Amino acid sequence: MADNEFKEISSVEEFDNEVLNSDKIVLVDFYAEWCGPCRMVAGMLPKVKEKFNDSIDIVKVDSEKNPESVSAYSVRSLPTLLIIKDKAVVKRLDGSTGFTDIVNAIEEVI
Repeated sequence: MADNEFKEISSVEEFDNEVLNSDKIVLVDFYAEWCGPCRMVAGMLPKVKEKFNDSIDIVKVDSEKNPESVSAYSVRSLPTLLIIKDKAVVKRLDGSTGFTDIVNAIEEVI
């Protein structure tokens, strides 16, 4: 699965519709194009999706194109991964994160 196969969230309304109103656990990747660690995390996301298949959704939020969501979720460093379940942030991973850390965080929520 290519990185660009993940839904790109471009507005607060779309975030609400795609993430908060989802009946699945959603992994939200806040990133920026210029961010090297963001690209490393992005490279792991297809493997994360493959591991959990249809039990989770993964969406991406470009922090520079969606400052409202960055502010609303107090994103202070990039990348930031949020795991959202039942309209609430249940896990947060700030900064560069490894594949095992991402998987463990999701497994704690499932």
